[in-house]
Amino acid sequence: MKYEDVRKGYLTQDELLKLASTPCKIPALKTASLFSCLTGLRISDVLALKWKNIHPASKDGYCIQIRTEKTETEATLPISDESLGLYGTRKTGKIFKDLQRSMIQHPLKK
Repeated sequence: MKYEDVRKGYLTQDELLKLASTPCKIPALKTASLFSCLTGLRISDVLALKWKNIHPASKDGYCIQIRTEKTETEATLPISDESLGLYGTRKTGKIFKDLQRSMIQHPLKK
């Protein structure tokens, strides 16, 4: 399978702060969206992300170890304290259990 290079756009810090302060009727969607912005993970990878993918990276940090769904490549990504704080206390299974792909259509367009 051949992949084309895609130029990715990123939110500025001001745009990210605006997103964080924007009300959303679906808390799981808001948290996952912010997490995606902070980590660079695609929605498919956020949906599949499990607690077992989060590992200590250094003395004070953590990282995500995943196999991305789209490219099927393995990646180790450092995560910020802000990202870590979004999903709360460590549990088992999927991190964003309440998130479903169908949630992203209407609220994100609005």
